[in-house]
Amino acid sequence: MRRVEEIEQMTDLDMQTTAVVELLRVVQEAEPKLTELRERIVHARRARGESHAEVATAFRISRGRAQQIAEGRQTGRRSVRPAPDVTDEA
Repeated sequence: MRRVEEIEQMTDLDMQTTAVVELLRVVQEAEPKLTELRERIVHARRARGESHAEVATAFRISRGRAQQIAEGRQTGRRSVRPAPDVTDEA
């Protein structure tokens, strides 16, 4: 797998495009698995007695985010609500 820095240095636009598409596909496929793995690791670290602050330091996230993960709460996922029905009453 190519690194982003390597892709940035490419001069052939077709090769660069292909490399970006390939890397984005890998990242998109890995994201749910990595999220699940992070949650399992957070739970394991908490089970062995680490504080939320210690878990946060290990993952380089805020203590609050470590607590959210430990409690199974998700953030960053905004619900999509339908736009309100706006009708002219004039």
